[in-house]
Amino acid sequence: MIEALAHVSAVATAGQVAEVHSAPAFDFEMYMRDRAEMVNKALDAALPSRYPEVLVDSMRC
Repeated sequence: MIEALAHVSAVATAGQVAEVHSAPAFDFEMYMRDRAEMVNKALDAALPSRYPEVLVDSMRC
């Protein structure tokens, strides 16, 4: 079993490091805006839009 792993290396080459650094950055703000929009659409579809009779009815729980 150890012989089968002899070719595995934990050392990254310069090309591999450059490839990691050139990967697109994760845009957290865009992700959160998209998720908020998706959640709000789902809430709008699930909960009827009407004038609440009391304040507690206006809260989405």
